Amino acid sequence: LAAARHGMTCHIVDPANPLTARTPLVVHVPSPAALSATAADADIALGGVITRAIKDGEISGGAGEATIFHGSDSGPTRVIVVGTGSGEVREDWQRAGGAIAKAASKVRAAKLTIALPPEIDTADARAVLDGVAFGNYRFDRFRSAPDGPAHSTLSTVALVGGGPAGAALTATSRSALGSTV
Repeated sequence: LAAARHGMTCHIVDPANPLTARTPLVVHVPSPAALSATAADADIALGGVITRAIKDGEISGGAGEATIFHGSDSGPTRVIVVGTGSGEVREDWQRAGGAIAKAASKVRAAKLTIALPPEIDTADARAVLDGVAFGNYRFDRFRSAPDGPAHSTLSTVALVGGGPAGAALTATSRSALGSTV
């Protein structure tokens, strides 16, 4: 699994409510744009901004699209809404993972929580993780010092939900990821 190859730790957790995480929370939106259960809960917590963004055409659910909202004082620090396209093509899930990594870098997050949809299969969930790991990877060995602030690298990802895929990842990831879980 890419997460182990690029030094990113992945925890598979099942909290009662992912909206209590004090990290950026990633929720998915398929194309055409519709709110998943977790995205709907996040939308309520944020006062309906995700629904308004969908209605205004700012969120279409296209694979690899990411929109970042500020979180609340008691919940996630940010809500990252990621498009998964039709969700029928594995590459859509991997592109969504890449968009997650880019958004995490933009908000300088070292940790984040990804709410997997209950209908996702195990291979697609792994594609999300691969996309995050590959999108997070930086080869800076021969680069001179950056002019601006240093790049923040995502180091910890918590996965929540995912239905049967979440359970399968829980069962198989400990051996696949070794000590990173």
